[in-house]
Amino acid sequence: MNKKWHYLPEVSSCFSEKVEEIERHLSLLAIMLSKGAVIEYKSDMGKMKQKRVLELCDTHPLKAGAVLMIYNFIESISTALMKDIHEYLNGELPSRALTEISEKLRNTIINFNCNLKLNDLKEYFDNYANKEDSIDKILIDGWLKKSKELATEKDDEGVSYDKYFNGNVDFRKLKTELDGLGLKSCLIDDIVSDKSRRRYKIHADSKKKRPSSILEIKSGRNRLAHGSMTFSEFGQKKSLDEIKMHFENIQGFFDGLFDIINNSLKQQYHVQNLSQ
Repeated sequence: MNKKWHYLPEVSSCFSEKVEEIERHLSLLAIMLSKGAVIEYKSDMGKMKQKRVLELCDTHPLKAGAVLMIYNFIESISTALMKDIHEYLNGELPSRALTEISEKLRNTIINFNCNLKLNDLKEYFDNYANKEDSIDKILIDGWLKKSKELATEKDDEGVSYDKYFNGNVDFRKLKTELDGLGLKSCLIDDIVSDKSRRRYKIHADSKKKRPSSILEIKSGRNRLAHGSMTFSEFGQKKSLDEIKMHFENIQGFFDGLFDIINNSLKQQYHVQNLSQ
């Protein structure tokens, strides 16, 4: 797979790579779970090759690791999406009047500025605003710059990275973020229609199954990250088929979501008075 979304360059550059990384891991797990699987290696004490028959328990930590990899896919690809949308709006909004912007996005911009602390607002006016700017441009630029700052952190080495989420991405959180940007939540819900489930190869008998795969992976990640279960305990309770199903559901969901968002950006959703 090497899918490209023209208006989502960050997503396009990492989606296929991350999918392939997880698929390689799942393929290796399938081999390790096959009957009579062995590993061959050289011991430190000599040049003779040694063999070890793999047992089922050897794969449990690796299955837990696969869940962490899938959550990494969810959060990193969601972050890439938010970054792409922000970059798109950064190029489109500064030349617009507030009255030209769709109602939901306009309200987000106004409310963001109204909720800024006085010191933050003063800092923005001192550092960014020009006296010649209209109030519309000041509010729009303020939202673009300050919201980007709030979504950027630095690691221990001082390297900046995007952090739109905080280890807590699920379907509801993603919908809330996109809805705040003026992207219609009902369009996202369309992904779970019968037609879309077939198109995006989503394994689901009802509308709740697909979003629940994201929640299931997030919950698993939290249990592992917070130490409530060991990797072996967690992996013992998960079959490879179950993990694969969740990944295919999640991959299909994002495939459909990116098609919708890419088309929304192409149609300049931000200047349309869409019914929210």
